[in-house]
Amino acid sequence: MTSAVRQLVTSVMAEFMTSAVMEICARLKLKHEDNETEALIRRLCEALLQELHRLLDQNQQNQNQQNQNQQNQNQQQHHEVPVLSASLYRANCTQRPAPAPGRADPTRAEPSGFSSGCRMNDAAGLRFRRQHRPQVITDELPEHRHKGTGTYSGKVFQVTLLSLGGFLLLPLLVIILILESPISPEVLSLKEPPVMTGCWEPNLKLREAQRLFEDQLIGPESIANIGDVFFTGTADGKIVKLIGRRIHAVTSLGKPPCGSREEESSCGRPLGIRVGPNGTLFVADAYLGIYEVNPTT
Repeated sequence: MTSAVRQLVTSVMAEFMTSAVMEICARLKLKHEDNETEALIRRLCEALLQELHRLLDQNQQNQNQQNQNQQNQNQQQHHEVPVLSASLYRANCTQRPAPAPGRADPTRAEPSGFSSGCRMNDAAGLRFRRQHRPQVITDELPEHRHKGTGTYSGKVFQVTLLSLGGFLLLPLLVIILILESPISPEVLSLKEPPVMTGCWEPNLKLREAQRLFEDQLIGPESIANIGDVFFTGTADGKIVKLIGRRIHAVTSLGKPPCGSREEESSCGRPLGIRVGPNGTLFVADAYLGIYEVNPTT
């Protein structure tokens, strides 16, 4: 039962691998129309199919050899030949006086080849001797030979079949996935970077800059100046004036309360400031629109 199941599983696996190889080869042929690629794919597919058929034939031969050996062993177990053992006859015979001349006992006939005066114990003089069974000399190891030729060869065939499928089908699947990719990359070679001189020379002057009104102004976006006086807007909707190191509030465009992000729509958020021709400020608010502000009043 085990041998039949193993043979059935092996046949199913072989059929599946054969179908998979044929399907992969057909898909590869459809994707490549040039003669060289088609010839290469055809040779590869033929080699794979030949190897699969060779393994199937080898497995079938091993199965047939196993069945033949089993039949021979079954036949030899039923052939037992009874033979006479001269040593057992001599050990079990009993000595008796030789009869007088002319008075031979016709009821006691001596077997030919043995001395007179001995008779054979029929129950002890027979034994069964089996003939030597023929042995098949193989290159297998002793531990494998005791397990059975068919079992060991079947395992070898299965391992070989699975290894062949893993090493041949997986690369073909990877090739198919790569060929089906819609990406067509182009080669891009970068030139040597230019020498950092002239306009590309590193400029470290910004490292010498100083921060003004740190932690005093929140969210200034735009800045404008009238002489030495600077104007900007803050995140709470105010327009402030900067004179030296001092901060003066000019006006507030929205309505309080202000100070949080949720209140920007009512407080306003001045983002752009420009100085007009009459010394006034034009302020662009994100929520309230454009205003003209007189910084002196």
